[in-house]
Amino acid sequence: TRIDTHLVVRLAGGSGLDPAELAKELGAVLKGSLPGLDAHLLEFPEAAAADAAREALAGREGVAAVEDNWRIDTPDLPGTGPGTGEPRLRIEPGGTASDRRLVAIVDTGIQPLGGGYDAFLVDRLTVVPGGDVPSGGTPAHGTTMLARMLTAAEASLGPGREAGFGVVAVDVYGGRTSTSSFDVARGVVAAVERGAGIVNLSLGGPSPSPVLYDVIRQATGRGVLVIAAAGNVPSYEPNFPAGFPEVLGVTAGLPDGSFAPYANRSPAAGLMLQGTGLVPYGGATWRVSGTSVAAAHASGVAAALWLRHGGTPASLRPTLEGTYGLPASPGGR
Repeated sequence: TRIDTHLVVRLAGGSGLDPAELAKELGAVLKGSLPGLDAHLLEFPEAAAADAAREALAGREGVAAVEDNWRIDTPDLPGTGPGTGEPRLRIEPGGTASDRRLVAIVDTGIQPLGGGYDAFLVDRLTVVPGGDVPSGGTPAHGTTMLARMLTAAEASLGPGREAGFGVVAVDVYGGRTSTSSFDVARGVVAAVERGAGIVNLSLGGPSPSPVLYDVIRQATGRGVLVIAAAGNVPSYEPNFPAGFPEVLGVTAGLPDGSFAPYANRSPAAGLMLQGTGLVPYGGATWRVSGTSVAAAHASGVAAALWLRHGGTPASLRPTLEGTYGLPASPGGR
C-alpha cells in the first residue's frame, strides 16, 4: 500500500538543495535520508499536501526524481502455534565478536531466546524511533528468523561445531506492525555499513521500490548476498524485494517438492526450502511456517557455506541455486 502522506525525493548531484529546507518549504517534515543516493523521505500532514508537493516538484531544477514510499506489514507466519519438542542450539559462535563474519537480520526487534541463540547476536541496530525489543507471550517475527537461521546453520555445519559468524539485528519496525520500503532500505544500508556479508529480508510486498532496489544493487555490487522471502500468498506475481534480480528469492516447499499451500509461486523465487520449523521461546516450543522461515533457512545455509568456502557471500549464489533451486515442474505449478 502506498503511504499517501510520504514522498521520497531524490536530489540531483550538485543541486545545492538542502533537504531540510526543501521539506520546510513544502510544509513537510524530513523523516530520514539515504546520503549515498541523495534520497530523502518527506512526511506531510495529509495526502492532499503530498499531492500538491509532488506537482510542485515536477520538473524542478535540482530534483532528480519523486517516488512513493510503500507500507510493508510484518509478515504472517501461517500455522504459527505451540509445537512439540525442545530445540536447543548445539553450535557456538567461537572466537570474539570482532572476528566473526556477519549476517544481518533486517526485521522486527529480536527477543532473548536463551539456549545458546543469544550468544550469536553481536549488535542491535534500529533505523526508526522506538526500537524496543518486542514483549509478549509469542515470539516476534525477527526472533523467529534468528532461531530458524541458526538451526539451519547447525544442520549444515554439524552439531558441536564452532560457527565463526555473528548476527546483526536491524530493527526496521520499531515496535510497530508495519514499516516502509524506505526504512527497509535504510536497514540494508545500516547492515552493510556494519559489515554484514549476508542480509536476510524475510519481508516484502507487491510494489517495487526504486530506492530500495538501488540500495540492494549497491550492496550486491560489494559482494553482499541479499536473501528475501517470496511471500505467503500463492500467487504467480512476484513480491519485492524478493522479485529484484539481484536478490535471491526464497519460497517454501513440502517434502515432495511441491509448493507449500501458502507459498508464492513466482519464477522470481529462485530457491525452495523448508518453510516449517520449531522455535523455543518463553518456556514453550513454537511451530512456525512461512516463506519467511524458508528465507531464514537459506541464510543459515549460506552462512555455513561462507565459513566453509570463503570468498564473497555473493559468490555462493550458484551453489545455493544448484542445490535448492526450484524443480523444473514443482508440484502445484
